[in-house]
Amino acid sequence: MAGKVKTMDEKHVALIMIDYWQGIGSMATTSNGTQADKDQEISEDNEENLMKANDDNGVIKGSELNEVSQRSKSTISITLNNIKEHVMSTKPKKRRLLGKRGALKVKAYNTDKGGLYFSDLFTTLVDADWKWIIVFFASSFVASWLMFALLWFAVAKSRDPYECLDNVDSFPSALLLSIETQTTIGVGDIRDSRILDAEIRVQLFRTRCTAEGQDIPFYQQDLKCGIDWSDKGSGNNSLFLILPLTIVHVIDEDSPFYEMGPEDFNTSADFEVVAILSGTIESTSMLVEARTSYLGDEIFWGRDFAQVLHEKCWDPHQGKYLVDFSLFHATIPVQLPQVPAKEFYKKNQEDDEVHRIIKTARTASRRIISRNAQQEGLVKRYTELWKRKFTAIPED
Repeated sequence: MAGKVKTMDEKHVALIMIDYWQGIGSMATTSNGTQADKDQEISEDNEENLMKANDDNGVIKGSELNEVSQRSKSTISITLNNIKEHVMSTKPKKRRLLGKRGALKVKAYNTDKGGLYFSDLFTTLVDADWKWIIVFFASSFVASWLMFALLWFAVAKSRDPYECLDNVDSFPSALLLSIETQTTIGVGDIRDSRILDAEIRVQLFRTRCTAEGQDIPFYQQDLKCGIDWSDKGSGNNSLFLILPLTIVHVIDEDSPFYEMGPEDFNTSADFEVVAILSGTIESTSMLVEARTSYLGDEIFWGRDFAQVLHEKCWDPHQGKYLVDFSLFHATIPVQLPQVPAKEFYKKNQEDDEVHRIIKTARTASRRIISRNAQQEGLVKRYTELWKRKFTAIPED
């Protein structure tokens, strides 16, 4: 019959659609619940229309069947999209093998960790987490301080404390000695190392009176220095520290000690000489600066440092020069006038002037005598020639 189908076939098709929807409706997620409710209402309306048509006429028109089929297809299409979105939303996200910051997302297990870690302890510490590195080094420092503190304390208790150690009368003082000793740069380093790019600076601190009569305390003045008596300070204070050197300041007209004599270098002298040695440590490439100062009574007039190195110090067995550091602070007396440098130079200049005058007078007198001798020789020669001339005239 055209435009009509059997009631059982139409109902069967509608029921299949409804069952299909009911079978997949339980898979809908909460996020898609609103859309699923709408789909269910549409399917229920389709079922009621089919039942009503069956009760009234026992058949359903073709246009109504097409409408029901279109609505059922849209219901299936919407439901399939919901299922796809549900599956995509519940799919696990791709895990990274390498983190955004470069961290490797791989971890080994069922391995002998202890043997691998301790077989190469250095690499283990380098690759360890920063927290473990801090714990390791802090523990090692504390253990070293405690161990040597026990040793110092045992030495202080086993012997006279004033024989080897000073002010170590308890364990806290021994611990403090251990910490101070180990934290000092260079303790325990017995390797051969030198100071690179060494420079020496000498400065004078004194009270200076200005032309207006105002006193300037702690006036700072650079002192020219060198490593030889003839070097009055060229401005290049670089040193090559492979041998002990004597730093020399020549007292001349530019020196602040020019008018000072031996009586001015005493405990009441109002000045202080500060020597500063700076350079780079070869082993650590770190800058180091050593400073010391000398007061007036610590400067000795008429004395010089003893020689700690000379040609006879050569050791043929070791192939090296031997430096006797027991004479490092030793001094020897030298001949030095007991007058200020100003007076000494002035006297030398006067003596030089006298010697210059005497030398000039001697030279002038020699010239006069020589000139007189030359004049006498000429007179004598002309006299002889005159006599010869008149002697040669014949007589009449």
